[in-house]
Amino acid sequence: MIKFLFKRLAGLLFVLIGVTFIVHLLMHLVPGDPVDTIAGQSISPEDRALLRKELGLDEPFFVQYGMFVKRTVQLDFGRSFINRKPIIDSIKERFPRTMLLAGAALLIAIVMGLSFGIVTAAFPRSRLDRGVMLLAVAGVSAPVFVTAIVLRYFFAERFPIFPPAGYGPIAFLVLPALTLGSRSAAFLARMTRTTLLDVLSEDYMRTARSKGLSKFQALRRHALKNAAGPLISVILLDFAMYLNGSVITETIFAWPGLGKYMFTAITQRDLPVIQAILLVAAFIYVVAITLSDLVRAKIDPRLR
Repeated sequence: MIKFLFKRLAGLLFVLIGVTFIVHLLMHLVPGDPVDTIAGQSISPEDRALLRKELGLDEPFFVQYGMFVKRTVQLDFGRSFINRKPIIDSIKERFPRTMLLAGAALLIAIVMGLSFGIVTAAFPRSRLDRGVMLLAVAGVSAPVFVTAIVLRYFFAERFPIFPPAGYGPIAFLVLPALTLGSRSAAFLARMTRTTLLDVLSEDYMRTARSKGLSKFQALRRHALKNAAGPLISVILLDFAMYLNGSVITETIFAWPGLGKYMFTAITQRDLPVIQAILLVAAFIYVVAITLSDLVRAKIDPRLR
């Protein structure tokens, strides 16, 4: 297991190096001059040259990349082009809010997804199974912005149960968390049902049933444990997606997290902010994938 861990960590290091290079290259290829974003078109040539030197934009590409990697290792993402505020401070301020939204959405996804998946696996091809799977297909197929607009219209405008947007007490959390969590719940329900039905068809499950266990007892004692591997992968990757900040959901509900920060940076062409959030997103995804592999290896001896 320790050898497996070291191999994964070594792979993680190379992936992160590749990500930093690709992100820096993409930002370098974006059309337009960052100096124009900061100072506008009316800046004099002398001031333009001075600002380019201050930002390190007059250096060759690989020198700029080396400076970028050095700052990234020190968690120094530079300053925003728009408000000149250190980007790391903005990320520290917004990340806990995205963490709160992600945790609530994940709780909704796990409770709804696993519950519906287990029930439909216990009663396959029944009316309940067909009804739940129809809702799951609709949930997976509907774009996030459609779900957000529908929930906001019915539960904030037509029937004002929850606030339509903003950040505050727990009532403000309900609609954005439902928007994020419902899509994942639908996918997790389908995944749980499919995985459990595969496990239930194995010989050892028939042996467990022949010893007198009911279908739900066999599911709880044997099937869920053996089906946990792929479900854990789905849950961890969904959580990574939430932590990266859902741009659409946070923008529609005016939730001041990383997603809304990214949307604002894109509209204002604030390249250092975009670059920093892309790096944070890539790091979270890579860590989530590595953690998923480690957990699956721990619970499934065949993978070790």
